[in-house]
Amino acid sequence: ILDGDRQSLARLGHGNALAQVYHHAIMPLATDLDKDLEVAWAVQDFRTRFGRDPEGMWLAETAVDLPTLSALARAGIGFTILAPRQAKAVRADGGEFRTVTEDSLDTTRPYLVRLPEGKSINVYFYDGAVSRAVAFERLLASGENFWTRLTGSLPGGLRHITTDGESYGHHFMFGEMALAYVIEQARQGRDGVAMTNYAAHL
Repeated sequence: ILDGDRQSLARLGHGNALAQVYHHAIMPLATDLDKDLEVAWAVQDFRTRFGRDPEGMWLAETAVDLPTLSALARAGIGFTILAPRQAKAVRADGGEFRTVTEDSLDTTRPYLVRLPEGKSINVYFYDGAVSRAVAFERLLASGENFWTRLTGSLPGGLRHITTDGESYGHHFMFGEMALAYVIEQARQGRDGVAMTNYAAHL
């Protein structure tokens, strides 16, 4: 894992590794002090392990509220990843807010959240439909089907999903082979796809 992060840092200028809150805390339920502690401990743990500051942070169960996002921003975290059902409204370049649903939200781009303290943080919303297909609909039964579903659903932008690591080989035997197939296709630049990570994309 450490070597993979170093290689991605050399290749993309940004490492693949993400920090995560120190314990599996549901952050909106934590006190303000505990929010800051969970994030500070996570940052220090990440520095100790990876030898660099984290650029993004994963929140347990993607549980979030504005004070949690503020705690991340105060710690210098640039982005987090949320579920598409957590987006209620978005706006483009200072326009009016428009209501979105999981099905209408554009998950191929990040969104800037302006926070009460004058700070801001970027949020990526993962592709919910493809993530569910991996977790519950046996999409990992075929590497080619996985590739087609992941790359063919939207015309451009970032394609990304969020799943449990156990999906690849534990929940679905040989699921890791389907994942390896998709990674190899991206490495070869098939269909004009290039591999990246959130920090490099941002």
